[in-house]
Amino acid sequence: MSDAPFLMTIEDRHWLPNRGATLVGYVERGTAQVGDLVQVLAGPEPLTLPVTDIERPDAARVIAQPGDLVAMLLDGLTREQFDDLLVGGIIAQANSIDLHTRFQADVTVLPASEGGRTGGLAVNMESLSVHVYGLRRMCQQITFASDSGVISPGEQTRIMFIIEPAPLEVGTAFMLREGARWIARGIVTAL
Repeated sequence: MSDAPFLMTIEDRHWLPNRGATLVGYVERGTAQVGDLVQVLAGPEPLTLPVTDIERPDAARVIAQPGDLVAMLLDGLTREQFDDLLVGGIIAQANSIDLHTRFQADVTVLPASEGGRTGGLAVNMESLSVHVYGLRRMCQQITFASDSGVISPGEQTRIMFIIEPAPLEVGTAFMLREGARWIARGIVTAL
């Protein structure tokens, strides 16, 4: 998938005095090299910044490729912006992925044997959160495509979500959590 737009999950972050921000993570797809513009989607606002340096644990790199664990030094990030960045966010090719607050997904409710609920998933449930790329986004509303009102463990259905802004694309996988329990998994089908 190296011809797909660059996408890297942020596993760690470091502030280097006199150098700036270094974000560490695994390259999921695409490539990036020194001088490329990337978009950081891990804070309150997307940030578009140039890549100043790329390093791997074993050697300096000029290019980041899928599967690489790399540290990216990004130019132009202030300390205040750095402090707002969350581990679990993403770095993507500039303008290749957007933040969304509404999406539709095919969701499978996990049965109790997989750590899910013993009862069904209901429309009016409180404290549901969507976990995508390691980021937690609270659900503000969910609507089932069917009229049943409750989806039993093991069943699959289409659900419309309204959530806090999150980086999403069609095909993005996510998990749904209720409090401390994973209760469903899903794939984004429409934005």
